[in-house]
Amino acid sequence: MECKKCKSPVLENERFCANCGAPLETEEQAKPDYDYAVSNDGGFQPPQKKSKKKVLLAIIAAVLVLAIATVAFAGPVVKNFACKTFMSPSKYLLHVEKENMEDIADEIGSLLGLVKATGSINDGVSADVNVTLGNFVKNLISENVDSSASPYISWINKIGIGSDMAFDGSKIGYALRLSANDKAIANINAALDTENKNAYISIPDLADKAVRVSLDDMGFDAESINKLGEFMAIIPDEDVVSSMICRYMRASVSQIKNVTKGKATVSAGGAAKSCTLLTAAIDEPTCINILKAVITEAKNDSELKKIVANFAQFAGEDASEIIETYDSSLSEALQSLNETTDFGLEEPFFIDVWVDNRGDVLGVAIRTTDASISAKAVEDGKKTGIAIEFKAPGAEFAIAGVSTESGSKSNAEYDIMFNGMNIVKIGAENIDTDKYEKGIFDGKVILSASDTVSSLLSMTGMDSEVIDLIANGRIEISSSAKSAAESASKVSVYSGSELIADVDAIVNKGKGSKVAIPTEYVDVDKADQWAASINYQKLIDSLVEAGAPQELKMLGSMLTQSSGAVQEEAPYEDSSYEVPAAEQTYGIGKVIE
Repeated sequence: MECKKCKSPVLENERFCANCGAPLETEEQAKPDYDYAVSNDGGFQPPQKKSKKKVLLAIIAAVLVLAIATVAFAGPVVKNFACKTFMSPSKYLLHVEKENMEDIADEIGSLLGLVKATGSINDGVSADVNVTLGNFVKNLISENVDSSASPYISWINKIGIGSDMAFDGSKIGYALRLSANDKAIANINAALDTENKNAYISIPDLADKAVRVSLDDMGFDAESINKLGEFMAIIPDEDVVSSMICRYMRASVSQIKNVTKGKATVSAGGAAKSCTLLTAAIDEPTCINILKAVITEAKNDSELKKIVANFAQFAGEDASEIIETYDSSLSEALQSLNETTDFGLEEPFFIDVWVDNRGDVLGVAIRTTDASISAKAVEDGKKTGIAIEFKAPGAEFAIAGVSTESGSKSNAEYDIMFNGMNIVKIGAENIDTDKYEKGIFDGKVILSASDTVSSLLSMTGMDSEVIDLIANGRIEISSSAKSAAESASKVSVYSGSELIADVDAIVNKGKGSKVAIPTEYVDVDKADQWAASINYQKLIDSLVEAGAPQELKMLGSMLTQSSGAVQEEAPYEDSSYEVPAAEQTYGIGKVIE
């Protein structure tokens, strides 16, 4: 063995050449799959073989990451493609409806939840409504009211009505606040004690005591108020309703067998998209099968039976007897359907469903030979075209337009058309979609007449001024809401640029407060005594401060005289109280006349 560098002879086990010091290469060291490594002491470690497993694991990891990303971003598309390709048209329709019906059911359930929350008797509500009159209305009043009465009306620019309602067990409190031109005029309070069947009415700023009225004498059913809370409690929760809707929709669609599948283009509001069109033919046997499936589902629906039993108990009926009748009625209906051969459906109708490549439903139509109704929503980037159409012989009605999303805000423009002619334009500005999904409306909606309205109305022979008013009319509805419990809304009506009137309202919904039952009161049979104690002069003074003409003060004096003069010490408790002579001569009705 020799050194390859200097050709000097070396021993077989030597690692370095004794002559030149070069490292000596052994047979094992010459193999290419080995690496040399330097040890900490400067020497060489034993050779290590390169691992091919690490490379393979890295490739597998990369493939897995790619697969997960594909499922995350394209999963719905892949899933829908597989279902569309390998399922029969009828099974694919059922699959599509299952995937989409949950959203529909949730929307319906949310609406029911909103109704249930709104009607809860444990909540109190405060609302302030102000009506501002524009010059158009004021001029209209002046032109149609007697000139002698006009000054007593024309001063009103703004009317305010505020109200508070609170619930406290069997008691209900209601407060009404009246104002004119932002000046407080009077407060009217009412308290209902449904347990003792009495109502109390008072005007705290103008009279010291209240009037007590029997609810029975008023023909008022106090028990219905007490039962309102019980009724709201038995309304099913929204998740229960959503689940039930899904079950019955699924049972119905599963009976549809005659379905065709093809390619199509769906369009709405100027947006168009390629999609799959599923068309189901609903003939007489299919209708019978759908009814049988729904009734069978109802027979086995424990949730529905529970709801029926709760409503039966609420109505004072025997729940077990009602459920027995329920079961027997459904059994009879099923037997009748099993024996039915003629359902009365002379020809089938058709259901069209447009589905995109993600499996989302873009539109649905129900059509017969001579009529159809359809609803479509087609996305095109941040825009969504909307089209709702109804067609029948001699009549076509449609709503079409486009909405645009920008973050959580939505803007839209729609046209309402009749027989191809634009009637009304609808605009939506800055609708907060996040709040809308929570049942809160925040944004503005504008309704205005289209250009064709004038010509349409002129055919009716309507007065030209009224036609101009309608043709130039515009209604703006705006709302800003902090939450479902607190909102501010405004409705403004214009003719061109001129304000006709606007109504603004602030509503606060929260927990009810204690309801106070008046301790100072007179019974309704002494209401004339209570009326005599009202401080009419204070009422008139408030009106004058709000802008009413000074001449109104004379009416206040006359009312005060006719009421018995003494305001502070009205004879509530004296059962022998007689109507003053002044009231006999100048009765309230006579003065107003």
